[in-house]
Amino acid sequence: MTTAVEFGTKYHSCSEAMEWRRSLPAGATQADAWQACERGDWLLWQLSRGLTSEQYEAQRPAIGRALDRMVERAILVAHHAMADADIECPAWEVWALEWVSGEDRTERAAWAAWAAGDAWAAWAAAAAAGDALTGAWAAGDAWVAAWAAGAAARAAASDAAWAAAAAAGDALTGAWAAGDAARVAARAAAWDAEICMQAGDIRAEIPTWPGTED
Repeated sequence: MTTAVEFGTKYHSCSEAMEWRRSLPAGATQADAWQACERGDWLLWQLSRGLTSEQYEAQRPAIGRALDRMVERAILVAHHAMADADIECPAWEVWALEWVSGEDRTERAAWAAWAAGDAWAAWAAAAAAGDALTGAWAAGDAWVAAWAAGAAARAAASDAAWAAAAAAGDALTGAWAAGDAARVAARAAAWDAEICMQAGDIRAEIPTWPGTED
C-alpha cells in the first residue's frame, strides 16, 4: 500500500501538504492520510490526482453532493453577512434562491448574478468557494483539476460556484492591502473553520479512500 509520503511525492504535493504528510505516524498509508486530513481542498486534490479516470468517474455523484453543501453554506454565510451590513442585492438573492432550489444552476445564471449584483455581495456569496479555489490554485490547482476535468462539480455545482467566485481574488487582495488586521485575522479563522467543514462534507460522501494503490 502506498504510504502517505510516497503519495505526496508521486503527485507533487505542495510543501505545506508534504510537511503535514511527514507528520503522520510512521508507515501511515494514503488511506490513513485520507482519514486524517482536515482540509477539504486537500481532499479534492487527492481525488483529482490519485484516482484513475474510472475511479474518479465513480465518485462524481458523491463529489457533486459535497460541493452542493459547500456552495449552499457559502450562500447562507453571505446572506447573514449582507443582512448584518444592511446590504441589498436583489440579483444575487434571486440567484441564491434558484441555486438552493435547484431551479437554475447554470453558468449563465451565475454570471448574470455577478454582473447585475453588488460586487461585495457577490464576493461574500463566494467567500468559502472562492477561498477554496484561490488556496487550491496556489497549492497545485486542485480545484482546476477537479472541475476542469468535467467531474461531478461540472455537472452539479462547479459552474455556478466558479462563476460566483470569479472576482473573489480582487476583493481578497483589497481587504489584505487595506491592512485591517482584525478583519484579516477573523477571515483567516473563518476560513480555517470552513475548510475543516468542507473535509467533513467530502468524507460524509466518501468515507474511505477510493483509490487502489499497491
